[in-house]
Amino acid sequence: MVRKLVHRADIIDELISKGAPVNEDMKKNVESWVMINLRLPSWMLQEIDSIMESRVGMSRNAWLLEAINDKIKQE
Repeated sequence: MVRKLVHRADIIDELISKGAPVNEDMKKNVESWVMINLRLPSWMLQEIDSIMESRVGMSRNAWLLEAINDKIKQE
């Protein structure tokens, strides 16, 4: 397996370009956010966590938002 070396600045730029909300955005737009409880099988959460190992600085919440957004775009 060949691994591509990625510079830290490239990773940061990629995260910024994703557009995931940060805490300041959430504070400014409190009315537009709704908190939900989500049940997932433990194996699925483990799979998400293993995928996220390569996504430096991304939270589970941000990953789930990105996945949901991708699905919405498909529909």
